[in-house]
Amino acid sequence: MSKIRKVAALGATAAIAGGALFAGAGAANAANDPGFTKVKAPKTVQAGQTFIIKCQLDTAMNNWAGSDAILLEKGASINASRTVSANGDCSFHVVLFGKGNQKIRVVVEQNMGAIQSRWLKVNVQ
Repeated sequence: MSKIRKVAALGATAAIAGGALFAGAGAANAANDPGFTKVKAPKTVQAGQTFIIKCQLDTAMNNWAGSDAILLEKGASINASRTVSANGDCSFHVVLFGKGNQKIRVVVEQNMGAIQSRWLKVNVQ
């Protein structure tokens, strides 16, 4: 086997192992919201009306100022993002139109890494 093929095979193996480690760590992190001091949403909201997802990051753990906070909805695409403030605030004003139970999560990206909150359940009436 040529040296290039050996290096490529080794790199692929390391990438797969690293991805498996990251996926496993993500599942554990979602349960207890590491890096987040608070992530809250109202249990019930009206369709088409604004509500607030309160989000606060732990500034003692990491300096999140200037990071990108992104809002994700399970099963749909939300194009919502904001910059995290110096005090760790990453709250969002949100409007949902799809009725029924919705799941929302906050993801904060910084320096090629990311943390994510647990899924928040919101009943849209």
